[in-house]
Amino acid sequence: LPGRATMYKLKMDGTSEPWASGFRNPNGMGVFGGDLFVTDNEGAWTPTSKLIHVKQGRFYGHRSNPPGIFQTANNNVQSPPVIWTNWESGAGFTAAHSTGRSVGNPILLRQGRYAGQFLIPDFPPDYQQNRIFRVFVENISGELQGVILPFVKGGTTTGPHRIQEMADGSLAIGMIGSNCCWGARSGMGKGFNMMRPNPEAPVPFEVLAIRSRGPGIFE
Repeated sequence: LPGRATMYKLKMDGTSEPWASGFRNPNGMGVFGGDLFVTDNEGAWTPTSKLIHVKQGRFYGHRSNPPGIFQTANNNVQSPPVIWTNWESGAGFTAAHSTGRSVGNPILLRQGRYAGQFLIPDFPPDYQQNRIFRVFVENISGELQGVILPFVKGGTTTGPHRIQEMADGSLAIGMIGSNCCWGARSGMGKGFNMMRPNPEAPVPFEVLAIRSRGPGIFE
């Protein structure tokens, strides 16, 4: 179809213009500080899910036929995302601890100890636990690059796919409502869950951030 895999900028007068292309199945968008971010899901030409910092005129990897204008203009060379997830299919330990089977909308936290970091919900198949992962991002030579860190991992959130930070720092988590795959009807759950910060809880013993300190060096 014309315009497949393309993002458009819609103007107030109702006209539009192509903005970027190469998206397979974008499933969540957010504007933070004037910057546009999109999550895209794995599939054809997209080996795993990713978080993209969208910039005008760029091509982000999902090919179309005939090719779009930005795919041609960039000679089929895709711009790197902020992160690639580490999704692996199949059962077993490795797959059970991978991330990014089917990701939802990104949010940039405004408060709390993780302020300035992203949270992204992730809906894996039934043999894995549903999760929300955290992404720390830094500017490397003009490009935002990030690292995936765990945030929530548990089987009680049935298909988390939408997330929103509330004014008091709580998180509203919208769910597909299934403990299995797309379209499954087993274990249907509530429409959303709420997570609330506990100021009396001890500081968690976990990684806050991972920063680049040069080629092959991390802090």
